[in-house]
Amino acid sequence: MNSNKIKPLLEIKNVLEVCERHGFLQKLGQYLKIAPMGSLLLHNLKNEFYRNMVINKDYTVFPNESNSFKKSFLYAKETCSSQFPFGIVEKILDKTSNDGFLGYFDNNEVIKCNVFVAPQLATAFYHQLQRQRRMWWRIFSASPGRYILSDIQNNDVFQSVEIKAEYPWGLELIEKINLFKNLHPELNKDLFQGSITPCYITSEISLQSMLINTLCDAYDATLHQNTSRIMFRFHRKLAPYKISFSISKSQKNASTEDLLQLAIFISKQLRENNISCLLLPKAGKDSLEEQWMFYDCLGIPYNVILTDETLKNGIVQLRSRDTTLKEQIHVGELPKYVEQLFKNY
Repeated sequence: MNSNKIKPLLEIKNVLEVCERHGFLQKLGQYLKIAPMGSLLLHNLKNEFYRNMVINKDYTVFPNESNSFKKSFLYAKETCSSQFPFGIVEKILDKTSNDGFLGYFDNNEVIKCNVFVAPQLATAFYHQLQRQRRMWWRIFSASPGRYILSDIQNNDVFQSVEIKAEYPWGLELIEKINLFKNLHPELNKDLFQGSITPCYITSEISLQSMLINTLCDAYDATLHQNTSRIMFRFHRKLAPYKISFSISKSQKNASTEDLLQLAIFISKQLRENNISCLLLPKAGKDSLEEQWMFYDCLGIPYNVILTDETLKNGIVQLRSRDTTLKEQIHVGELPKYVEQLFKNY
């Protein structure tokens, strides 16, 4: 990594140590790699990005998985009857960037969304996209105020603005949005004979930068009952696992086994509703506080607590990661209730 990053490294050290300890990142040589929990988090981030930039747009956006941008453009142009706007999303490998968060990785996968717009509408479209993208970052943030837009860089060929996240060690580049007034470099003028030559707007996000930003954004270390309570406050849509299970220690081995079987039954019901659950064999072997500390460090929003009383009356407790408050819910009502919790943003 660059020698001029020594001070930021010292400030971010605690975050990275927790990320390595809990399986989000792993260090190989001088660089970081994405570990199992980080892979799950990144999967959810990509899903939300594609939902926002591809699926839920008022205009049509096509993924480009081939090596020919031109062929994908021609398909999009024909399918949309040459009516703008329409977009093409591609993934590219960029090994040239090593600033900020990207300095921690040896490769840089970039998702680039290209939107082709009629020239007379391009400027208004460009400013609207800036607002939408900043709002997207804020929706999933534990500290929405940290996201700001840079000043616009402007010349005869393009305009460029950056979305940045503010941290104690400085500003980190998260997304770059450009408006190009010339022809896309993969295309030629022959494609537009007798029709409008569009401008194009790009949104560029590094997957590695998106991941480490989400980890830094969600990291929280607060004083709780005279001890430092470390957690990741992931948005519930992004959390690698949505629900975890804790079993209160019981002096009756039979009760513990029955509660474990009940937890397995509940987790199957939740998974059928597409709610990802983490049920570990060690549930019930550690104290509840120890279990909660572990699950909070994984950023799991809710924890289902089963006790001996659960076997008598069917009542479980649902603990919130963010508030630590618990509410009582009957086992039969739990799947529907949890589904509603994760339905909305």
